[in-house]
Amino acid sequence: MMSTGVAVSLCNAENILCSAKPLFTFLHLNDTHLSGSLESKGVYAGANKRLKWFIEKMNSGDLVKPDFALGLGDMINGGDLEAFAPQFLELKTNVLAKLPFPVYPCVGNHENKQRQGDDVYEKPYIDAFGSGRQNYTFEKGGIQFVVFDNSGMPPRDSTGLREQHERSRVKMIAWLRQTLQANSQQPKILCCHIPAACLREEEVLKKSFGFPSYYALDNELLELLKSHNDSVLAVLSGHLHLTGCVKVDGIYHIVTSGLASYPHDFGIYEVYADRIDVRMESVPKSMSEPYASNIHCSRRHKIDYTDKDHPTHELYVSGNPAERKFSIELRGR
Repeated sequence: MMSTGVAVSLCNAENILCSAKPLFTFLHLNDTHLSGSLESKGVYAGANKRLKWFIEKMNSGDLVKPDFALGLGDMINGGDLEAFAPQFLELKTNVLAKLPFPVYPCVGNHENKQRQGDDVYEKPYIDAFGSGRQNYTFEKGGIQFVVFDNSGMPPRDSTGLREQHERSRVKMIAWLRQTLQANSQQPKILCCHIPAACLREEEVLKKSFGFPSYYALDNELLELLKSHNDSVLAVLSGHLHLTGCVKVDGIYHIVTSGLASYPHDFGIYEVYADRIDVRMESVPKSMSEPYASNIHCSRRHKIDYTDKDHPTHELYVSGNPAERKFSIELRGR
């Protein structure tokens, strides 16, 4: 059963935990689509200018001082095989190395030209980040972060790689099951590129996104998550070029638009002893491209999409207020 919206934290204004400083803070960043030099225009209108703003803002520390960021895929735009190495080099040298905190990467479909499981197309990502950065975990403040590669999902005939992607899916599910069972009581945040759940009314999102990967379409994955909903707090993703949150079987599924596409969001997560406060932040309006960078609007489809829970196009791409600022109650220990 899927529902939009979020739960209210147990803490209140009188609770000392609500006024305390966060134990740690992290960012949810995805879909920057860097395609060449950071000084160039970029494939999305103004994308590189917004990425430069992000780097400067993070170094100034006047917005937030995170401990780390999650780079949840499509940080580069990819393309032909020869394009990957220089794009990854630019990303590492002029973006990641200039941020004042580490970034934990995740494979997006643009990082391997949607050829998950193909050694040749996976090599540039591995060369950039190492062989241990496709399916991996790390821990911070008692929370286990579980990063997994679902960049080829869902397996489908149109890619010509259905069997290859299905093998990758089966292998990933087996790894994820073992990982979730290993520390079954520890609170966890899962991270991937393709959303595990549908973030908008399904028939509408199929049309507005325009690709079969509007979510992973993996019932086995959803059942696995449900069986661990006492410890899995959230699944963080990208890919859709819109911002939203749905709650499925007690688990928050959260997507940010990324900097390339309108509304140019990234997520800020402040972790306290009893909750995680989540808010979406976007670039200044002067850098915004609500038409030229929006893949869900009339520029591409002749209509500006809405759905039953998002009655305006602005809400459809940006999310309702309860999707942009909310708290997740911490459970499991």
